[in-house]
This record gives sequence, structure tokens and C-alpha cells, in this order.
Amino acid sequence: MTTAVPTAVSSAVPSAVPTAGANTLQSVLAAVGPPVLQALCLPRGPDVVAGEPVLLDIAEGVAPGPRTLLLAVGCRPADPVTASAIRQAAAAEVAAVVVKAYGDDLAPAVRAAESGRIALLLVDDAVPWPHLHLLLSATVAGDRGARREPLSAVVTGDLFALANAVAAMVGGAIAIEDPHQHVLAYSNVPGQPIDDARQAGILGRRVPAEFRLADLYDQVRRSKSVQRVEVPGIRPRLAAAIRAGDEPIGSIWAIEGNDGFPPDAERALADAARLASLHILRLRTTADLERAARGEALRAVLLGRPGPAVEVLPTVDSHDVTVVGFQIDGSADDADGTLLARTADLVTVFCESQHRMAACLTLGGTIYALLPTGRGADRAVLPALVGRVLTRAFESLRVRLRAGIGGTVGDLAAVAHSRADADRVLQVLAERVDGPAVATIADVRSRTILLHLQDIIAGDPRLSLEVLDRMCAHDADKGTGYLDTLRAYLDCFGDVPTASSRIFLHQNTFRHRMRRMTEIFGLNLDDPDERLVLWLLLRASG
Repeated sequence: MTTAVPTAVSSAVPSAVPTAGANTLQSVLAAVGPPVLQALCLPRGPDVVAGEPVLLDIAEGVAPGPRTLLLAVGCRPADPVTASAIRQAAAAEVAAVVVKAYGDDLAPAVRAAESGRIALLLVDDAVPWPHLHLLLSATVAGDRGARREPLSAVVTGDLFALANAVAAMVGGAIAIEDPHQHVLAYSNVPGQPIDDARQAGILGRRVPAEFRLADLYDQVRRSKSVQRVEVPGIRPRLAAAIRAGDEPIGSIWAIEGNDGFPPDAERALADAARLASLHILRLRTTADLERAARGEALRAVLLGRPGPAVEVLPTVDSHDVTVVGFQIDGSADDADGTLLARTADLVTVFCESQHRMAACLTLGGTIYALLPTGRGADRAVLPALVGRVLTRAFESLRVRLRAGIGGTVGDLAAVAHSRADADRVLQVLAERVDGPAVATIADVRSRTILLHLQDIIAGDPRLSLEVLDRMCAHDADKGTGYLDTLRAYLDCFGDVPTASSRIFLHQNTFRHRMRRMTEIFGLNLDDPDERLVLWLLLRASG
């Protein structure tokens, strides 16, 4: 059982007073914050100076420099090796050790930290260590040195507030973009001039195609300094890459106002770019945690085991919900699963952009999305939305998907039924090589019923007809085609001209086969019950 995280941490007078502008454990915890990072114990108080994050290498022992943040990768809190590493870190004057709970008792690690008078921090299990390393690196880099008050006052994660603060400093409208030129946030300071590119980018939440200049963005991304951008037809801009370490994670753009940029505009934008990396990483981490929680809850309801965690899924009080299953076309080469993972990311991002409560999960080779569905006529928009996902997947990844839309349900307990519907639709679509790529359960209901009957028949020998088994054996042994002839006859409701042309036989030959069939196997096709059962079994068998 995991020890509860203390509501108050132990503290004492810090061993040294931090210099002005230095990072402290308090500033790091405030910037990253729960649920990502929290303190288990702070024996020397929160004002201990905090430096760069360092990954612990157990094989090499603890050898980080003083004041670093030691990330105890792979160390379990209850393991004696972890306690030993904490004591070594304390001796090396490390600022703090960061651990994950992994469901362990936290008490042994806390005791070792308190004994060594070193801070112990807890990171959420769902946060990848490399991501935490980037987040902490951005935090300490952003806090290093003097920071302008308008920027330091912005709450971490509020990109719109950051954009407004920067706009006030540089005297021009601000836009913050991701690496794909999607607009993450923008300023709305009254009176600042904008142009058509800015207006279209805000309305569409993406830079318009005519201004999406690859060379220009590459120049901004590669540069370590603020770039002045001049493109015919739009106002001049300043632009800076936003980085987490060496990884470009976005860019920030300032439009020149009527009075031009102030002398310190480039410095202000550079400061803002450093701070924006922390905001973006914090938002990304929070989104990853929320996405992981929704994924686990979705797994439970898809498997028919809903529990308390389903509160993170779309509420059925205001929405019905529908499961949509996506599969990659069988001809795609994805031996290592990379394509499936990239496709799942694309589906997730697209669905979440349509509804913030959408939940996505990959089970086997199928990507499932649980989507809130409007009631009544609004349900008609779902196939169009799914079609756009398929279009985006082909445009971005050159992958062809098929999508099965399950039945809409009003209870999370019934989500497993919607998933079963989606699976059936995907099964039907896989059979139809030249058929549509998207279908609802209503579109293929008749075929899915036959597939369901096929499963029932296959699992119960009492539901087979001995005459069909004999006919199949006879065809295999003698090279006759009685099964195909009977299937064509029943499919065409006894219309011999149509049935014979379907299997490319002369009508007289077809009639002769039918007579021989009744003689050899004792069929009574005048009995409507026998005709129906024969036809159902043949249809269910494909």
C-alpha cells in the first residue's frame, strides 16, 4: 500500500540564502506543480537553490554536481538501493531527489531523505522521465536571471495571459504556435493593429496556407536569436523559436505596431520564448495525464468493467456517447507498430480538438474513440467528422483507414455494446474490398446480424444441417458445384434465369443440377422453413 503524500512537509531554516534570481525548490514546485510534481519532504525548507535536472545512473553510482535535481529513474521507493542512492545524493549536496511511487510504500524513501536532510519530490507515475527532464530544464532555464515582472506574474500554463503580457511589452499583437503552425494562443490587447494573416490564423486556429512558408519557418526554428520577418502583403514581424532543451516545440510571433517595435522588443520576445517553453511543456504534461486517465477509464468501459474512474469520460447527462473504431488498411506495412502509434496520436489529437472530453485508446490493432454525440439530428454529423479523420490520416501519414461507427448509447455501462457494434462494422468493411471506408452500424445492420448468427452457429453443433455437410463433402470429393448452385437459387428466390446467369450456367444445366440435388440429398425446397434455414446457414457461412 502506498503511503499517503503528507499534507504538510517538514522544513527547517535553509542552509544558504539563495541569490537574487536563483531557482529554488519552491519556485520549481510552483512552476511545475501538482499533479505532476509535489514535495514528500523538505528537511532544509523550500528555499534550497535548485539547479539542472540530472538522470541517475545506478550502474555508475551517484555523481551529480551540487544543487542538481536528481531524477531516480527506475528506482522504487521501498527498495534499499533507492535509500542508498538518496543518502549518496545528500552527501553530494544534491538539491532534491525525484522518485515515482510505482504503488510502493513511500516511507523508506522519506526516512532516508529526512535522515540525510535532502528534499524528496514525487512525480506522477504517468509522466515519462524524458518529459520531466525537459520540463525541469525549461523551468530552471526560464527562471535563471532577472525576469520582467509582467512575465513572471503570469500563471504557468496560461498561454493567452502570457501572450497579452508580451504584447503589452513589445507594442504589437502576439501569436504562439506549435511546430505545425497551429495557433495555440494569441493576444487580445485593444487597439493593436493586425493584418489578414493574423485574422485568418485566429479564426482557423492555424496559419493560412498562403503564409505557411517552409523556408521562413525553418529559419526561425534553426536560429538561436530573434528573427525579423518581412513578407510582402503582411505587416513586419519578430519571431523566435520556443525550445525545450534542443527540441523545437513552437514559435512566438509579434506583429509590428503603428509606432514600430521598442528598442528592447527583441530581448522581451527572447525572454517570452524561454518562458513559453515552460508553459507549453506544463500544458502538454497536464494534457498527457488527463489523456492517460481517460484512456484507462475507456479501457474499463470498453471491456464492460466501468468503475469510479469513468467520471473523466464524457457525461451522459448532457450527451449520448458513441464508440468509433479505426483500423489501418491491411495492405499497410507496419511490422513494428510505429505506424499504428502515429495514427493513434493523429486520431487522438483530431478527436480531442473536436471535443475536449473525447477519449481514445488502442486495443490490439484497433484505435477506439469514445465521442460525445449530440441527440436527435445532430448525430448525422458523426460520419462526416470520422470522414475528416480518414482524410487527415491520408494527407499527413499516407495511411488509409477504415472506420466503424457503433451504436449510440446513453449509459456508460452500455459502451461495451457500442464497441461490439464498431467491431462488427469493421469486420464487414474488411470483407468489402471495394466498399466504403466509413460505415455506421445502421448501414450494415443486416450483415452484422448474419455475422452474429455465424458466431452462434459455429459455437453450437445443434444448429448445423447434416445435409449441407454432406453436400460440401460431395462437392469436394466429386468436383461438383451443388452448394454454389443452391446458394444462387435461394439468393435469387428461385428465379432460374437470374440464378443460372449468376454462376454462368445454362438454364437447362442449372435445372438438371437442382433435380439431381434433391434426389441425392433429399432436399424439400417446397418447405418454406427448410428453404429459410438452408438460406440462413449458407448466408451466415459467407
